[in-house]
Order: sequence, then structure tokens, then C-alpha cells
Amino acid sequence: MPYVKTTLAALFILFGCTHPAEAQADTLEQARHAMQTGDFATAVRLYLPLAREGNPDAQFNLAEMIDEGEGALEDEREALKWYQLAAAQGHTEAQATLGAFYAAGRGVEQDYVQAQKWDSLAAAQGNTRAQFNLSWLYEMGYGLPIDLVRAHLWASLAASHAKGKQKAMYERSLYSLKQRLNADQLKQALDLENRCDTRPLRPC
Repeated sequence: MPYVKTTLAALFILFGCTHPAEAQADTLEQARHAMQTGDFATAVRLYLPLAREGNPDAQFNLAEMIDEGEGALEDEREALKWYQLAAAQGHTEAQATLGAFYAAGRGVEQDYVQAQKWDSLAAAQGNTRAQFNLSWLYEMGYGLPIDLVRAHLWASLAASHAKGKQKAMYERSLYSLKQRLNADQLKQALDLENRCDTRPLRPC
């Protein structure tokens, strides 16, 4: 079904009603269904009021749609705003995405310290994408000192919990990283991994 992209401001004026807490789950489900069926304009219309009310799932999904230009005008900075709001509420996918934005300098000045901050928060809650990205930051020394032991830790955790093509990619990266560790470093990495709980992780 064709759809017309419009601005978020116009949508909020038209559909900016308040949703009682008990109705939010139903509205979220309707929005997800609209996304799955390609009715992006309806999805945005349903997500926007919930996002404005502070629902982190709605904020994240709305951010993704704006980022991709689905149902609303593509706007990197607007997407970033909603990612930030969701991430601040502990939404792990939003935190991982925010870490990627800072690492790449998308919509913000490139800042590896901020990337490490958001990836660490999501990684500690078991987000495999953030764990993999945090491993890369430790491996390259971006935003923190190079630490191959911790790079191995996070790469190993990511590979252990990921699925499908993502798992295969993480395992290849872990294998390459392992070749760079000497015997003592590898032992440290394995000992550290054994001491860390998986979800949520203790500080590692």
C-alpha cells in the first residue's frame, strides 16, 4: 500500500492524544502489526503519542522508522533524539544503537568515550551487538586503553549468545582476536569470563 511521508509535528497535532497506561500494550501491538504489514504511516501515527508520553519501546521503534525514512521524513537528528530518550530509560537496543551513532559520528560529533559508555550499559544487560562493539573498542583502543583480554571477554560473550548470521560473524571475529593473545592473556580472558555472570553481568 502506498504511503505519504509527513512531518512528526503534523502527526502529533492530529493524533497527539494521551494513552491510558492500560491501553499502551494494545497500541504497541497494533503499531508493530502495521510495521510488519508495511503500513508505516499508521505505525508512526500510533508510536508517536506513546513516544511523547515516554514509552521506551515506542521511542525506539519510532527512532528506527525515522532513521530509515519509513512513514516519516528521514531525519538522522530526530531519530537520534528518540534513541537518546529510550536509551536513558534503559532500552538496551537503543543504548547499543546510540553507541554506534557516537562511534560513527552519525548526527553527533564522533565520541568514542560516549560510544563506550552506551555500549557498556547495553553489554552489561546481555545485548550481543553492544558486547561485540565494546570488544572492538577495547581491541582498537578507541575511547579507552587497548585491552585484548577484555576485548576477548566481550567478543566471547557476544558469540556465545548471538544467533544466526550474527553469531557466525562474531565467532570469526573472536577466532581472529584469539590469535593475537599470548597464553597468559588467554588464560586471563577465560578466567575473567568465568567470573562474570551473563545476564545481567557484574562489572567486568
